[in-house]
Amino acid sequence: MPTTDTISVHEELRAELEALDGVKRAVVDGSTGEIVVVCDTRSQVQVVPSLEAILEREGIPAESAEVFFTHSFGGPQRRVRYEGVSVERPQPNYTIASVTLEWQEQRYEGRAEGEGGGPLELRVCAQATVEALHQIIGGEVTFQLVGVKAIRIFDHDLIAVLLHSPQAADRRLVGLSLVMDDPDRAATLAVLNSTNRLLGNYLDTTD
Repeated sequence: MPTTDTISVHEELRAELEALDGVKRAVVDGSTGEIVVVCDTRSQVQVVPSLEAILEREGIPAESAEVFFTHSFGGPQRRVRYEGVSVERPQPNYTIASVTLEWQEQRYEGRAEGEGGGPLELRVCAQATVEALHQIIGGEVTFQLVGVKAIRIFDHDLIAVLLHSPQAADRRLVGLSLVMDDPDRAATLAVLNSTNRLLGNYLDTTD
């Protein structure tokens, strides 16, 4: 029977796949290891190499993933997507991070700065992501970054974040993301993982 930690790793792999531009849905079967990815036909050229790269990094056989390509029906996007993160280090132990997110074909950039180096840099990247989210939702929903932590589970490096929202005071907004080869990107994706469900509920009602 899969453990809680194993389920978390599978969930993070799913989130990583769904963060790819053009991917509509990804399902990771924890019991069989099979992966199903549904994506827009228009994004086929971009999706396949990125998908194969993620599987290769995770040591997952490419044949375990089944990819379905579908036509876009022009429905509204319900998930804020990651576009990129840029980090500057103008002086020792100081970091400036810019995070770009996409929502309904518009790009939003959040910026944060603070102490750098190791986990402190990850926190700056996570805070920049929060600032970009605030631009998207216009202040109706707010997030406060509580903590960022690098952890290791079953030989996988992950970034975990904890956020608080006054609009969901009874919920602990916890997000995880596989590090792959870029901890700063993982910190951004962890924030999206922790907030996308709440954002989806809000954005669904404010189109």
